[in-house]
Amino acid sequence: FIQGSKEEDRSARIQIASTQTLISRWDKWIAEWIGAGQDLHVFWDEAHITMFSLIAGKLLGIPFASHYGLTATPWRLRKEQGLKDHLTEIVQAPPPKELMRMGRLCRMRYFGPERSARPDFSKLGKQGGDYKLDEQALICNRPEYVKALVLQWRQIARGRRTIAFSTNVAHAKSIAEAFNAAGIKAAMVSAETPEEECAQIYRDLAARRIMILASCMKLCEGFDVPSVGCVIQARKTMSLSLHHQQLGRGARTWDGMIWERDPLGRIFQPCPPEPMKEDCIVIDQAGNLGELGYLESITGYELQHGQPPPAIEPKAPTKYCRQCGVLNPRSAVLCANPSCRN
Repeated sequence: FIQGSKEEDRSARIQIASTQTLISRWDKWIAEWIGAGQDLHVFWDEAHITMFSLIAGKLLGIPFASHYGLTATPWRLRKEQGLKDHLTEIVQAPPPKELMRMGRLCRMRYFGPERSARPDFSKLGKQGGDYKLDEQALICNRPEYVKALVLQWRQIARGRRTIAFSTNVAHAKSIAEAFNAAGIKAAMVSAETPEEECAQIYRDLAARRIMILASCMKLCEGFDVPSVGCVIQARKTMSLSLHHQQLGRGARTWDGMIWERDPLGRIFQPCPPEPMKEDCIVIDQAGNLGELGYLESITGYELQHGQPPPAIEPKAPTKYCRQCGVLNPRSAVLCANPSCRN
C-alpha cells in the first residue's frame, strides 16, 4: 500500500494507492516503476470516477497496459463521457432486484415527503450537468423542511440507524442539530473531518451510540455500515450514479451482530445482537426516485460511449403518490414505487 504513513516497497509487483497518491508520486518513482515491468494490469476501483481522473490521462496511454474497471454504477454525469471510451467488454453482476431475490441485498421500502415538506425545485438552476448546490441549499436548508425529516423519521423509521445526504456542510449540520434537539443522537461528517474521527463516528453509528449520521458527499462511496436501515435523500441530483450509490448505502444485508476491537486488539461486542436486517427505508425528500428510479429499476448494465449532451432535456410532468408520497409520471396509473404500487 502506498500511503504517507507507511514506507514504500518499490520492489513489490503489486502496488495499491489512491489516484491522488499516484499523481503526487508519479515523477518521483511511479513512472519508473511502471516502465521497468513487461506487463501492466491496472484495476480501477469506482471506475466511473477514477477512469476520468488526472492519473487516468497517464495510465490509459500506456500501450502495454491492460485495464479493468470495477463499479456498481457505470454511468457518468457528463453525457459526453462513458466507460466504453476506455473499456471494451463488460462482465455483469446480477442486477439489484435479482440480488434481493438471492438474499444478497435487502428489500427496500420507499417513501416521499409529507405534503407540507415538499421543497419547490421548479426554479432550481443547473451547472456542470447537475443541479446547483448553492441554490439547492437555500431551498432545502430551511427549518420547516429539516424538522419535517425528523418528524417523518419518527413516524416510519424510528430506531433505525440512518444516514442523511445533504446539499452542503451547513445543511448536514442543520440535520444533525435538529435530530439532537429532538433527543435523537446524531452527528455529521464532511470532507474536512479527519479520517480517524470519521472511523470512530462510523463505529458509533454501528454500535448505536448515535442513530443519525448526516453528510454532504462523504458517505456516497467507501462507507460500509451494513446495519444502516434508513437512507434520507435531502439532496436533489441528476446523477444516476450518485443516486444509486446513496440508495446502495442502505441495501446491504446484516446478520444483527456487531464487533469492535479494544485498544489491545481484543474483539468484543459493544451492544447485544439484534434481529437480522430485513429491509431499508428510503425517505426521499428531494424527489430523486421519481426522476432517476429505484434500485429495482435496473435490469442490466452496458458500456456506453460518451454522447454530446442534448441542447434541451425535456422533463415529463410529475405527480405525488397519495399513499407513499413518491414522485411519479403524471400519466402513471399505478405508483412506480415497488414497495407501494397503489
